[in-house]
Amino acid sequence: MANQPFVYPFPRGVDNSQHETTLDGAIVLAGSASAGGEAVAWNSLLTGVPYNETNWLGRGPGRNTGSALVTAFSASGGTVTATAANSFAPGQKVIFKGCTTTLGLLLNGVAVTVVTASASQFTFLSVATGSGSGETGMAVSGGGYQMLAKGSQALSAAVTSLAVSGGIITVTAANYYLPGAQVTFSGLGTALGLLMNGVKFTVLASTGTAFTLASTLTGSAGSDTGTATGNNPPQPHSVRFWSATASGYLYQYNETLGQLFVFEGGAGTPAGTISAPALTMNSYTPAGTNSSATPPIFTGTPAVLTGTVAAPTFTGTPGSAGALTPLTSGAYPAGVLADVIKFSARFARGL
Repeated sequence: MANQPFVYPFPRGVDNSQHETTLDGAIVLAGSASAGGEAVAWNSLLTGVPYNETNWLGRGPGRNTGSALVTAFSASGGTVTATAANSFAPGQKVIFKGCTTTLGLLLNGVAVTVVTASASQFTFLSVATGSGSGETGMAVSGGGYQMLAKGSQALSAAVTSLAVSGGIITVTAANYYLPGAQVTFSGLGTALGLLMNGVKFTVLASTGTAFTLASTLTGSAGSDTGTATGNNPPQPHSVRFWSATASGYLYQYNETLGQLFVFEGGAGTPAGTISAPALTMNSYTPAGTNSSATPPIFTGTPAVLTGTVAAPTFTGTPGSAGALTPLTSGAYPAGVLADVIKFSARFARGL
């Protein structure tokens, strides 16, 4: 999973007062959804407008240079081609995030300069090689935004074990860290832990009982004892996310975990069945007789048809709409990747 929050350029995106900062922007999601939500680090903001945003100056979509979703990489002779719908321009700096292919993993966090660009791809110089088909990461570009709100006081957590896999270190420790927290370690004793002591890391996500870090460090891990010390980034005291394209997906932010959840409609309950109307004919009364006179003379009582029509009947339990459910782990639906997900977040200042 990967994401990048963008703050709209001045004067639209930032409103500072004596006690509060309000940020308006959009967040780009890429890769795969996590059942635990999408970690949002509010100290990793960029100023810009994502590619699929409808430009607020009235210039239409496709003219914004803040992001591009990459679907493939290919390398040849020191030039890498990224397949991506984009509005990048030659000379523009971009950084890759959340890439998962062999080639993409080498490019994550790397800043490159666009050499050529079209609406469907762009190229840049790099010595990185490897397979890049089926990529699900993103390229982002924009100026950094310095959060004016104050962060939290230092928080400590007692480490009980370490694990490392695929460039992700999992630290088991009861903690209150949020995505984007900056932490350092002391007192760790395993081979991996000794390499981590004194190094500053950024928390990717936390469950309250463990948190994860991105790192190229490797080594023997397992049970360990030590201390993590760090500060959480500023958190909004009020925030909402919404779809600007009426995509049908809902976006809700968990302030306790600092995670964004994508919700879709739940399954409804069966409505039962309705029987068809039934016609029952009881009797038919003879119509009488005609005399042999010319013309015939009718004597008797007109025929009468008697019977009943049964009303339709309902069998079962009345149907009801199911509750909204968060996306489970797996690739984001196309509707989410193409969505324009806007946010408005309010941060207290001077506390």
